[in-house]
Amino acid sequence: MPPGGRSPIHERELIRRAQAGDAAAFDALVAQFGALVLRVARSIVGETDAEDVAQEVFLRLYRALASVDPERPLEPFLVRIAVNAARTERGRRGRRREDVLEAARDRAGEAGGPGAAVHADDVRRALLAASATLTERERLVFRLRDLEGLEAPVVAEALGIAAVTVRRLSGNARSKVIAWLRIHRPELVDGTGPDRP
Repeated sequence: MPPGGRSPIHERELIRRAQAGDAAAFDALVAQFGALVLRVARSIVGETDAEDVAQEVFLRLYRALASVDPERPLEPFLVRIAVNAARTERGRRGRRREDVLEAARDRAGEAGGPGAAVHADDVRRALLAASATLTERERLVFRLRDLEGLEAPVVAEALGIAAVTVRRLSGNARSKVIAWLRIHRPELVDGTGPDRP
């Protein structure tokens, strides 16, 4: 069974049933992939617009359902739609991501306390802030692979690039993120290796 506990056989069956007009099967696909789509959207547009993007993704899936190949994994297809929908939303709102990250960086400076959840949230905000210095492709790969934990082949298919390119972009991104953290948040990189920000 693949990561996340999804069964390819069950997934194929749900797609076929949804294509045949079974609304419950489509709802099951939404439930199965909703968290993933929301995480991808949140990585690109932030918390405020992530729900809107997720709704758009599943609307697009519904419209394209007849052309979906049940024999192919749905995850890369949905990630690709999510990335495209999030980019469109970001452009449509005319908001600069750097402004959002600057606000997150300010909040991270105010967050305190010994709790692990607070610390994890602070680290994530610092990584998002650091990723603002990357090229767009590096930033997408870093956020999808390193922050959201997607596998390189899934990211590659979603972005329409080779897996080796994903790994190269990921390596470049990690190096730049570590360099940023060493300057702006050195306490987060003390004792880490070259590939663990």
